[in-house]
Amino acid sequence: MDDTPFLDRRKARASDAVFIYPWFSSHLDAVMWAGPKIPDPLTVEWLSSEFRSAVHWVWVDDDDTPQAMFKLIDKGRGRAHLTRFAIAPAMRGKGLARGMMQEIADEAYEAGADHLTLNVYHSNAHARRIYDQLGFQLVEENDSTGDPGGPSVHMRLDLEG
Repeated sequence: MDDTPFLDRRKARASDAVFIYPWFSSHLDAVMWAGPKIPDPLTVEWLSSEFRSAVHWVWVDDDDTPQAMFKLIDKGRGRAHLTRFAIAPAMRGKGLARGMMQEIADEAYEAGADHLTLNVYHSNAHARRIYDQLGFQLVEENDSTGDPGGPSVHMRLDLEG
């Protein structure tokens, strides 16, 4: 029997922040999710304001509770950039990431992108493995000076119809 939950995707609302905030138990967890410019401490208020100011997406369960999220940025010239991808701790390890990443790639392609980029920290081996399996290619190494997350890489996936 398949125990993979069924989740719907919708735009994030400011009220979703209260559910997502607890996913990050430390500042380093928040940095690994959103990069070195994330406020310390991360607050529900800051996250709510982010959801009001820019489109983020969430996957929700039958109770409309966010279980995963991401932000997709149109960088122009056929490039979409994925940032702030996260899955709720209780949903990790259920095989959701690959399907969600494919859905994000499809969304980017349908919006006119011919490639999808992202940044990921070297220390996030699980995410790196998924991105590698999906066909993302290393573009460049990023300088880790002043970044509490350490060294990271910029990756690219060429999108096809």
